[in-house]
Amino acid sequence: MNASDLRIGNWIEIDGIAYPTNASDITAIEQGMKANPIPLNEEWLLKFGFESNKYHDEFEIIVGNDIILLDCEYTDRGVFNFIINDTCLTIDIKQVHQLQNVCHALTNEELTIKEKTYTLPKVDKSKVEKYDRT
Repeated sequence: MNASDLRIGNWIEIDGIAYPTNASDITAIEQGMKANPIPLNEEWLLKFGFESNKYHDEFEIIVGNDIILLDCEYTDRGVFNFIINDTCLTIDIKQVHQLQNVCHALTNEELTIKEKTYTLPKVDKSKVEKYDRT
């Protein structure tokens, strides 16, 4: 994973656990810390607040104060067709941080976890490298 592809708040996987990145994470990745991108799937779309369209294989979300509608057709290939103000963009996205970055670039709004009860798995501290995420 290339640190230059990340922004603060992008979700990544470290030692099998999903985390939103902070500045220290990005610096540590630049210095060689192992981190992996998270494959984008339906579960992540729903966590970000996308809603499934029952009649089509599509998800949609309203982003920002201007109520920009993003329709995206999710396929196993990771292709999304974004319709923003009647303009369609086809973008190859396969990882969670890529979706976060594209949505921010197009709307100037962050995609954040919308689940009310989202919790990270417990960490076995004996298996964690000495790295302070603060």
